Amino acid sequence: MFCPHCGIKIQLENANFCSICGFDLSAAPKGDLSKPVPIVHPPSDDQLSPAPTTQPGLSIASTPPATDLKVKQPKKWGWGWYIAAGIFWVGSSNSYKDYGLFCGTEFVNSLQLLGLALLVPLYFWLRNKLLMRKITNQGVRSFVSGLIAWFVAGFLVAAIADIKIRTDAKQLNQDTRSILIRLAPQLEQFKKQDTDLWAAYTPEPTNRNQIQTNISIVNESLSANEAKYVDVANSLHTMSSLVEKKLKECPAIEKQSNGQYSKFAGQLETIATKADRLGRLNQDLLTNLLKYNQGLMQGDPSASTYLNAAQLTRAEVGSADHEYQSLFEEIWGPPPK
Repeated sequence: MFCPHCGIKIQLENANFCSICGFDLSAAPKGDLSKPVPIVHPPSDDQLSPAPTTQPGLSIASTPPATDLKVKQPKKWGWGWYIAAGIFWVGSSNSYKDYGLFCGTEFVNSLQLLGLALLVPLYFWLRNKLLMRKITNQGVRSFVSGLIAWFVAGFLVAAIADIKIRTDAKQLNQDTRSILIRLAPQLEQFKKQDTDLWAAYTPEPTNRNQIQTNISIVNESLSANEAKYVDVANSLHTMSSLVEKKLKECPAIEKQSNGQYSKFAGQLETIATKADRLGRLNQDLLTNLLKYNQGLMQGDPSASTYLNAAQLTRAEVGSADHEYQSLFEEIWGPPPK
């Protein structure tokens, strides 16, 4: 038995419906079910369309089959990243100076380039990935992405700048401290040398042996005095130049210290000047004492004039030494014992 609608063979003789097309077999005449019926389907759209024309030498089989091609649209960069990067560059240049983060043009430019290298990819990641489904409006999404990327990049580079400034300030403190460690004991050494000098020196010699001893002591002190005070003054000048150079390279250190480092550099110059003066006064004192004792040895009646000059100079030395040590302790505190 065959279905008169679709022509499929019916396995069950008593079937009322075709299992394939659902045709009602009970309504069909019995004679129509004994043999398969040729099925005539209506022509399709392809069959109704005219046959393609061919050119001589070409066959239909040679025509490439039509395929469903999807044209991939190029990604649009837009202007949001450009605006965010420009605002970041200009804003960071001004903020480094305004907020005390400027530590050299090369350092700032390096930070700005680092910030841009972080800002641009972060902006596109936020705009095209993270916020794509949360914010459908492209303009709003670009604005939010740029704002977030700007704050993140700005915060990171500012943190790096702050770490750099603190590191430089710490290094500057260590450098000046190392000079202090070398200078501080010299104060005590100078005091001891002066004490030993006047303990061994005879103020009013009565014989040639005492005069000769005085001359030897003064000559020895003259060479030592020039070396020690020149060394101190040079060390202080070096320290002052070091501070001024660092402040010029990294003004942020000065701004964060509220001007303390500039004051410190000025104090160093002042104490260096006092060291120079103290050295010259000691040199004058020792020179007058030497001429006084040499005059006594030669029986020069004008030798007493050198003694009077030496006594006046010694008073100035005491005053200059007090100023020098007071300023030294004002900057660094009492010398370590």
